[in-house]
Amino acid sequence: MKPGYSCIKQIRSYFRSLSDPVNDDQLIVVGDRLFTDIVMANRFREKGWTDRIGLRSQSFVSRHATTSSSVTQSSTRDGSSADVTESNVPMSPALPPHRTLGVWTTSVWVREATLMRFCERKLLDGVKKWIIARSKARASKLAAQAKEDDVNDKFSGKDEVKRKTVGDQSQEEITEGEEAVLRRAFVHPLPPALPPSRKNGALRTLVNLVKSATSTINPISSAKFVTEVMSGIVRDEIVPSSPLSFSPPIQQVSIVSPESCTNEIEKLKDRPSRSLRRGTAVICGGSVAGLFAARICHEFFESVLIVEPEEWLTSEDAMRQLSWEQMHKRTRVMQYQSLHAFQALLLDGLAKLFPDLEEQCRRSGIAIRPSAREMNLAGPSVAIIPVPTRSYNGNLPKTLFQCTRAGFETLLRRMVLGRGRYPRIKQVAGTVVGVSPQLKDFGRIGKITVRGADFQLREIEASLVVDCTGYARAGAKWLAQAGYGTAPIPAGKLTLQDSKIALDSKLHYSTLTCNVSSSTLEKLPIPEDRDLETLFYALFEDIPENGRRLFVLTKADGNRLTIFVGQSSDELVKYETISTVRSLVQDLVPYNSNAPVPSWIFQTLDILEESRPELSYSHVRVPATAYIQYHKVANLPINFAALGDSVLSVNPLYGQGCTKAMLGAIALYTTLAQSETPEELPPDFSERYFKEHFNKTDSLWQTTRVLDYGVPCTKPIAGEDLSSGRLLRWYIRKLWSLAIKDEQARRVVWDGAMGYGTSVDPLNPWLAVKVLWNSVTGVWLSILPNSA
Repeated sequence: MKPGYSCIKQIRSYFRSLSDPVNDDQLIVVGDRLFTDIVMANRFREKGWTDRIGLRSQSFVSRHATTSSSVTQSSTRDGSSADVTESNVPMSPALPPHRTLGVWTTSVWVREATLMRFCERKLLDGVKKWIIARSKARASKLAAQAKEDDVNDKFSGKDEVKRKTVGDQSQEEITEGEEAVLRRAFVHPLPPALPPSRKNGALRTLVNLVKSATSTINPISSAKFVTEVMSGIVRDEIVPSSPLSFSPPIQQVSIVSPESCTNEIEKLKDRPSRSLRRGTAVICGGSVAGLFAARICHEFFESVLIVEPEEWLTSEDAMRQLSWEQMHKRTRVMQYQSLHAFQALLLDGLAKLFPDLEEQCRRSGIAIRPSAREMNLAGPSVAIIPVPTRSYNGNLPKTLFQCTRAGFETLLRRMVLGRGRYPRIKQVAGTVVGVSPQLKDFGRIGKITVRGADFQLREIEASLVVDCTGYARAGAKWLAQAGYGTAPIPAGKLTLQDSKIALDSKLHYSTLTCNVSSSTLEKLPIPEDRDLETLFYALFEDIPENGRRLFVLTKADGNRLTIFVGQSSDELVKYETISTVRSLVQDLVPYNSNAPVPSWIFQTLDILEESRPELSYSHVRVPATAYIQYHKVANLPINFAALGDSVLSVNPLYGQGCTKAMLGAIALYTTLAQSETPEELPPDFSERYFKEHFNKTDSLWQTTRVLDYGVPCTKPIAGEDLSSGRLLRWYIRKLWSLAIKDEQARRVVWDGAMGYGTSVDPLNPWLAVKVLWNSVTGVWLSILPNSA
């Protein structure tokens, strides 16, 4: 029943007023919500279920027959309660103390028995039969065993009391066996509560569905339920409870996608030093992914060593408070001087790893603000996809503003290395050129070979080797040279050489950074609904044939503005001046458009051009994105891991790079936390880590691959063609179109852009109906749930 119904209060008051009162934590009110309530209702309305409760309560019935009768009579006198406790609802003859009572609105469910409800019920019936089959078999076996024991006891001369006792125990075991199976299938503890701004985040659990009646969005995807139940994603654990009935508080179903990492982020914490594993964790590469990995390994190893090729990164210049004052620039990070975007999910992980993050950002001129970034689509006209403020109850998750790639990496390096808070982490200048197996165990890496800044080679013993070399993906080369990832290859596995796949979207990056004076910043015609700190305007062209052009104007750290253009093309594409950028923006919208680019964008470009600020220009031809499928590689060393671009890279237009590195770090933390052996890592460490990494990041590759195939100049993966995923691309474009006017659609789009979404969220049944209806008729179905 929807919590907003006024009769809920009356129902609770009625049951609390009984001579044997039923408290709120002992009462289940089940209504017409999809799946969750229906599961509970089906459990209670099944005769076998109530029989079991009644059987166990026989000793309690006689003492509470009067109470049971008064319940029926009072329900008839009270109008609201009478509508709920109907005559066709089977109830236990009595309610044992401290047990839950189920009340469900059968009439409401019947009145709204749509085709979807019918399909759901059939699905649940099928799942139930599939799950309790083992229970019935066990019950039959126990019954036969009990009968045989009775016969044996009779011939062995045991007394009647003994036989009765054995019989009662057997019956209880039979009953409890089936209930335990049902509990394991449908009843699971919820994860720790998230902050208010995150709780309704990305359709994480079915419990959000129960609470969604008071918010704008949070429908559960039926497709997600089917997929995850059938693939065993529902966590397999038995909830401890009394053998009689559910014990309060009520446990609820929690289905979590393996792509989700919200729960794992909440578990990130400092660990006691007494639990440290012996040896050194060697991090190969000291950029963003390497710094994340070092921070994680600090919680698990006695020593952590970062090997970084660029020598100046060991100096104070690499950890300056204000990154734009650095005397050196990175030479091995292609986007160091280019536009960089950060998802809100990244900030969640950073805040757990670095408790004083907000203060450190303030000192570096980096702002943390709610991520109220609208997306503007250019096509036949310009349309704005608003942020889903209403569905977040006005509390949008926060993200980083005024932050460049240089600023973020410098901040991260200072927090990890520059303050002495993580004393077990050291950094040396050098390049890892190879690995060597242990002499006694080829399955483990024993040492790494480092070429120092003086070009001398030296070996370092390693308990764990983490490849964070980015696009170089040097780890795969080291392993191949050492003989890993080769034959024999079990079925379903790949060699290291065959595990790499790649596609090329032929993306060109042009970034203009304007160093302007304070007086020029004051002249900018910023709209009243925006402020300079969070200035961000993005115009994305929804015409793939033109190379999917993207224009961005944003405030960077310091007194700097960033102008960015990204475009895929077979030809060399550069936008080196403000004038060429202006021409592009004018070309993004047809002349007959009724929704042009806002005038303040062109006025800002004019002011910048007139003031002639100091300009720095960066052009990047983004290399082909690649994926080394380590989760499929056979014969990997036990103590090897990789994260970030070393495993997979995706189209940087979507701003997922640093989030992907954070997801890898979370996977590393999760796997290390599960590996409690003090001496060395367990034999399945690498296999479990790459499986966890796959679960967290593979959807990023699959989604961006499908979108990149929509650009005609893209070079696909060998053996594939650009027609792959055509239907899904069509659906996503229609979803964007619907998001302009529909709150549920814009929430799904926004969650995906901020890292909170999963790959199944866009396939929510109600959302799919609205997308299809809107695309066919052009009419927005605002009457369906969660529309604006």
